[in-house]
Amino acid sequence: MSNDILARTDAGAAERQAIDQVIQALTTRFPEVPARSITERVRRAHDRFAGAPIRDFVPVLIEREVRVDLVTGVRGPLADNLLD
Repeated sequence: MSNDILARTDAGAAERQAIDQVIQALTTRFPEVPARSITERVRRAHDRFAGAPIRDFVPVLIEREVRVDLVTGVRGPLADNLLD
């Protein structure tokens, strides 16, 4: 399901709200990083999950990925190994 379709459903609206909360949380946690940069990173991560059939954990996964990126400078799914 594409992000465009998600935006038009109740589940999509809830996911969009959760993504907005992720952006707010990361902006608060990393005040030295411009909000626009955090928003762009979250949007890119969200796009990578566009085809995920199970959406429940997408916001959590996005927050983790972007947080690792902001702390380590390593982007993408492989960054998860740095937190283990």
